[in-house]
Amino acid sequence: MGRSTYQPSKNTIFHRRLKATLVVLLVWGGVSLLHWLPETQWLMLGLTAILTVQTLRMLLAKPVAAVMESEIYLPPVSILVPAKNESSVLANLVYSLCQLNYPSDSLDIAVCSSVRYKNFAEMI
Repeated sequence: MGRSTYQPSKNTIFHRRLKATLVVLLVWGGVSLLHWLPETQWLMLGLTAILTVQTLRMLLAKPVAAVMESEIYLPPVSILVPAKNESSVLANLVYSLCQLNYPSDSLDIAVCSSVRYKNFAEMI
């Protein structure tokens, strides 16, 4: 089975950055309003500087590298295929299940039939 990667679209990345930037700007606006109080002026200047740096980092950041599928935990899965009078499609079904993009060591496929088929093992 081939490895695949999860790569978010550029549109998704843009929307995430836009949301984060808007949140920072809202907080920044609230902090700026508190600048008018003389008692909190130095505290607010420090918070404004921190938020300015974080905003610039978010806007200038490069996209995060894609996560390899092999690094993601995938649980073991068992697929039971009941096959009664399905001899015409059974071979294609099993072939399609074997082509799933899932680690073969975590995937079990069992074909069950209550009807005796001639050459059942060869059919699969």
